[in-house]
Amino acid sequence: MPKHRVELPQTMRINDCGELKSTFDEVLEDELELTLASTNLESIDAAGAQLLAALQIEVERRKGTIIWDKPCAPLQLAATTLGFPRLG
Repeated sequence: MPKHRVELPQTMRINDCGELKSTFDEVLEDELELTLASTNLESIDAAGAQLLAALQIEVERRKGTIIWDKPCAPLQLAATTLGFPRLG
């Protein structure tokens, strides 16, 4: 199973999503184990949360897994507020 780790940026707003999606597209593989770290993440809007939700759905569709490495408070708040897929 291919393993990748991506550190989320400081902000995940609509303006940041295009570049971040390109990063995710580069690592997407079948049966991928993807670790997402949010140590630096300070701000996330609905577009950023939707990008992460779409990523999780796509990874699971490909029979892979996402490991949420200590989700930060802004990510947890966005997940709760927006009904984000599980963070565990």
